[in-house]
Amino acid sequence: MNVSPGQGASRMRPIPTPSLTEADRRLIDAADAKAAVLAALALIVEGGGAVITLSGDGRRELRMATGEFVRLGEETITRIA
Repeated sequence: MNVSPGQGASRMRPIPTPSLTEADRRLIDAADAKAAVLAALALIVEGGGAVITLSGDGRRELRMATGEFVRLGEETITRIA
């Protein structure tokens, strides 16, 4: 939604946020990055460019249509081929 002057823009106010430590900022940045990567992977899968499967030992694996193969860990993505 675009808001131009005269259409409620004067009512917009910044939302106060608590002071964050540098460690908190890094955690938020890491969470945002992980969410962005997962969203991108979901789009690739939904578009038919990859499939996600479970290996025999319960690990999630992403197989791309281009032949690339990665394991998806909680905090890492490991390229296998």
